[in-house]
Amino acid sequence: MTVTVFSVVPGKVLYYSMSHGSRWLHGQAPSLPLGLMSSFAKQSGKIEEDHMAFCPKCGKEAVKEGSFCQGCGAKLPVQGGGPQGSVAASHLQESDYRTFIGKNADKYVAKFGHFSSGGEGSFAATWHWPAFFVPFFWMLYRKMYFWALLVFVIGAIPFAWLVMMPVIGLTGNYMYFNHARKKMAEAMISSEQSEVQRAVALARAGGVNSLIVILPVVLVPIIAILAAIAIPQFAAYRQRAFDMQAKSHVQNACYGVSAFFQQNPDRAEIDEGSLSQAGYTPLKDVELTILDPDRETFSLSARHVRGRSRYVAKSDCTVTEVREQ
Repeated sequence: MTVTVFSVVPGKVLYYSMSHGSRWLHGQAPSLPLGLMSSFAKQSGKIEEDHMAFCPKCGKEAVKEGSFCQGCGAKLPVQGGGPQGSVAASHLQESDYRTFIGKNADKYVAKFGHFSSGGEGSFAATWHWPAFFVPFFWMLYRKMYFWALLVFVIGAIPFAWLVMMPVIGLTGNYMYFNHARKKMAEAMISSEQSEVQRAVALARAGGVNSLIVILPVVLVPIIAILAAIAIPQFAAYRQRAFDMQAKSHVQNACYGVSAFFQQNPDRAEIDEGSLSQAGYTPLKDVELTILDPDRETFSLSARHVRGRSRYVAKSDCTVTEVREQ
């Protein structure tokens, strides 16, 4: 009795026969029923298909394991090592982009067409108003968190935003195009995903961050309240600092005048010309005035140009505040 087992590889039928000394024989299979041969042919075609791919540049069939296309010489995309190879960005369909983008998909898909017309992923200048006016919030809204952080840092540089805003306005669509392609390729890790799995993966990877829409609505009133409290407090603090500067200045001038009279007993009065001899050094933005030049009853006053009070120092160098309206 002869037992024969058949197996199929591309272009060949292998059969194992007990009557030939347990050897593998390569060649044409013996006569088989038509249905069985049809099944073998389908299996053979599937096996061959698993080993083949298509060149993204010229479209010709190429071996998956190869690095370059035998037709045009272009580099082939790297395929997955297992039965579930990764999905290349070149295989993305318009429906995939629409699922990933979510809101305003029509507008973005139309813009993305400019980047494919000159070759896959080629840059073309397009305009994006939200990216121009509010680049930080737009990037957060579209889940481009790295770019949002970069814009935040650059925006802290004085006047950098004057250059940054028009640049992002011109390149915003292209930045989002590259971001979408990368995230979509990461989400569609398997070429054997079902349509539902594919759509769910794309929707999770893309879409919008709805919290960013609410964030300005919440933050603006909070910032306004804090500003209403902080700005007057800060202004009052600065004004008080100016007043203290004037007070300290007039008191030091008084000490100098007292020392001058002690060192010059023949002097009955002090004048502006002899203030420098008394050790007085003018201070920017502080106005010093001699109210009484007499040796026994002299008095000085000082006021900061941005202060709200004038300070008067008498001969004993006590200082009083005179609030000016």
